[in-house]
Amino acid sequence: FFYSNNKRVRKGGIYVKELVHIITWTLAEADKTIGLKSPVICNSCMAESPELTDWVEAINSELGVTRVPLNVPISLLYIAAYLATAACRLVGTSSPLHPRRVAKLAINNDIYPARLAERSYKFRYRFEEALADWRVSCERDWI
Repeated sequence: FFYSNNKRVRKGGIYVKELVHIITWTLAEADKTIGLKSPVICNSCMAESPELTDWVEAINSELGVTRVPLNVPISLLYIAAYLATAACRLVGTSSPLHPRRVAKLAINNDIYPARLAERSYKFRYRFEEALADWRVSCERDWI
């Protein structure tokens, strides 16, 4: 992994087991509080969106990786993305390194689960716990 002057960018996410719990919880809450038979619409994400450095450090810790990620200027990534996109078009395929994906590296997607907080939802997994549980539950994803 590497950074592009985006260490403090917040990236929202959710652990799939937490998402399932949120769905079942919202169904139960909707049924008992307002008599609905459908879930309450809400942002399903972690209580706090981690910074990119949190994601990298937690994953590296879980994997036992100790190297420090490089910091690559975003201008170099754009150049590489445009060149890769052009080259792939010449051979009739798509590039996994697209300029739009490079742009997203610097954009916060800091999501706050306001409706869950308003309804006092109790999260089961903190960020690091989710990674550890995922690694135990599905070890082949971490190979």
